[in-house]
Amino acid sequence: MKYNIDLNDNDYIEFNYSYLKHSKIGKYSLLATRISFPIAMFVFVLALLIIKIEIGLVISVAAVAVLSTVLWWFIVPVLMRRNIKKDIMKMKSDGKLLYHEKASVEFLDDRIVETCEQGETVVKYSDIVNVYEEKGYIYIFYGAMQAFILPERCFGDNEIREIKNKLSQSGVRA
Repeated sequence: MKYNIDLNDNDYIEFNYSYLKHSKIGKYSLLATRISFPIAMFVFVLALLIIKIEIGLVISVAAVAVLSTVLWWFIVPVLMRRNIKKDIMKMKSDGKLLYHEKASVEFLDDRIVETCEQGETVVKYSDIVNVYEEKGYIYIFYGAMQAFILPERCFGDNEIREIKNKLSQSGVRA
């Protein structure tokens, strides 16, 4: 089974965001960023109580702090994605394309072979670390941050099933 893959900037941004959500360091970073603001707000309200500011003002500030921390919790993933996009666009403007725009991926009996202008990548099924399915993508990780990025738009419905079956038959859990 051989397939042609066309990647774009958005595909690579989505891959990096997926990596952030699934990797140990990414999960920690996301959680730390989400928790830091609520802790800062708690310390601020506590400081207002310690210096004995009028209680009505403290309650108002605490209410605003609670609302803003709830909003912060939901905004953090959007901010992280925007930072990923900004970093990738900066690297691209520096002349470093971090992915292969055009490649072919072939699923053989014992390995996956990706062929592009820069060369060939061969990965045995036994070397696959993880497979993540995200909305519109399948990521087949064969290293810490190395993966085959398979946008579902490059495949038909039957082809996606064929790939999942091939991975399953090869002992890879998708």
